[in-house]
Amino acid sequence: MTITAPTKTDRTYNGSAQTIFAAGSCTTGGTMYYSDTNKTFSTSTWSTSLPYTQKTDYGTYTIYYYCYVSDTANNTGSNINAIKSVSATINRGTRSGAVSCNNVTYGSTITATVSVNPTNWTGGTVTWGITNGTGTATINSSGVVTPTKVGTVTVTATVGASGNYAGYTATSK
Repeated sequence: MTITAPTKTDRTYNGSAQTIFAAGSCTTGGTMYYSDTNKTFSTSTWSTSLPYTQKTDYGTYTIYYYCYVSDTANNTGSNINAIKSVSATINRGTRSGAVSCNNVTYGSTITATVSVNPTNWTGGTVTWGITNGTGTATINSSGVVTPTKVGTVTVTATVGASGNYAGYTATSK
């Protein structure tokens, strides 16, 4: 008996469904069964079809497989009658953007409106810093927060990972 495990391909989020699993096989009278939850094997609750071959969103996906052999004469070999698993990951996609510093008012303090405009914005936390000071602010989908710090107005913003997208860092002067 030869068991060929299902294959997996790790991907990066791109907004479309992507193939992450391909079927495995059993030889000499065996049938490969699959499940997306690890439960007691039964030919009535497991399927001969992969539970999913394609996924779209960021995350790690696991399938379980089992080689069922009805012919006891061929029911030998390593890993026969053992539930095995394989996992594939869709990594967060990249996004980029710009930080702009507008409405700068100079005086004993410097006030500026900081706009973070990432491509594919999905909200999240932005950690920002102005020379001689830093702070953390949660911004909405328009990406605007108003920090007040003393110093040269050089803004660096790090947009945290959110949803299907990884974080990024941008700087503006």
